[in-house]
Amino acid sequence: MTRGRIEPRHDVGIDPPGWGGTVMGWLRVATQLAALNLLWWLGLFVGAVLCGALPAGCAVHELARRSRRDPSMHLWRDYWGIYRAAFRPAAGVGAPLVWVAIVGVADLFILSHARGMLIWLLVPVVVISVMAMVVACYAIPLLGAADGIGTRETLRRAAAVAVASPATTIGMVATAAAAGIVTWCWPLWGVLFGVSLPLTAMTLLARERLLRAGVLPGPDRRYNSVDWRPTS
Repeated sequence: MTRGRIEPRHDVGIDPPGWGGTVMGWLRVATQLAALNLLWWLGLFVGAVLCGALPAGCAVHELARRSRRDPSMHLWRDYWGIYRAAFRPAAGVGAPLVWVAIVGVADLFILSHARGMLIWLLVPVVVISVMAMVVACYAIPLLGAADGIGTRETLRRAAAVAVASPATTIGMVATAAAAGIVTWCWPLWGVLFGVSLPLTAMTLLARERLLRAGVLPGPDRRYNSVDWRPTS
């Protein structure tokens, strides 16, 4: 693969002007999100769940945010290229978060049959599980921008911004909850976009908050098409 450079484009469209171009653009976004939904599941299982969730999330985030103005013309190849490049750092960050989420889901199932005071144990389990999901969403943009800061530092920064930005965090939780409700009511929507759409929305919210907090570099930074991290 050639080590070229990609300049993120923000104001230049690739579709013809007018409503026809707008419709074509959003149809392309929807098509790519449906494909990325399937690819996320493949990436999850390729990484044995614990190690695959966050690398897959990094690939979905990067390709989905480009899909409107700078879409990938080789989605399969680009997805797995980003997945491989992100795997080592993202797996280290994601494995403990995914483990917390899995244990939380198991505890919720067990405690949902509890009686009496034990039912109150659901509250901390839900809070911890939700925070693990939110921290993972903050970590995904950080993994794409911060080179070599390590697993602990990535988790520390993601958790700090999550706690210090309650409005954004609540918005992310509301997005996940809305996606769950829609998937419950319309399973076909969940099959097509059940992971990729809420994941994209949540990580873009996290990315915007990280940019405003000065934790991420601005949009003038360039992205390497191989390792997908910004370079000076």
